[in-house]
Order: sequence, then C-alpha cells, then structure tokens
Amino acid sequence: MSWRCPQAPTEPVRVALVGSQADVINGLARRLEACPDLTVVGSYHSVEAALSGLDGLSPDVVLIDRDLVNGGASDPCARLRRGRFQPAC
Repeated sequence: MSWRCPQAPTEPVRVALVGSQADVINGLARRLEACPDLTVVGSYHSVEAALSGLDGLSPDVVLIDRDLVNGGASDPCARLRRGRFQPAC
C-alpha cells in the first residue's frame, strides 16, 4: 500500500534551511526548489543568522542541521518559535 498526501497544498510550503555546511545547504535548496509544492524562503549557516534573517519570512517548516544544537544546551527550534512565527522544526 502506498501513502498519499490527502490533499495537495493550495500554496507552496515555505521552507527555511539552517546548516553549517554551505555546499550541503545550497544543494538541498536547489533540490527543494525543483519541487513545485515547496518554496525555499531562506538559507542560513547558523541559528543566529536564521533568527535575524527569518523575521518577516514566515516559513512553514525550518530544516536545521542537528550538529548546530550545541550538545543540547540551546534548542534552536525553541529559539525560533519565540520569534514572530511558529514553524515546524
């Protein structure tokens, strides 16, 4: 049995990428932009850059490199959610 999304979104899902390796983030952004139901609204190389750069962009989803979590000392998803938007991380 195959899984299907019950309904295609009426507007593209807005995605932001956060990762420390520029080549990986840029490659992922190119792949995601090829999907008609996704729009990459920003690519950032640190959580701090994302916190300042995402203001006003309202992404639906933020993909974060797990290596940026500093050993659990600072939860980047919690920090992003304290902003003006509520992305899924």
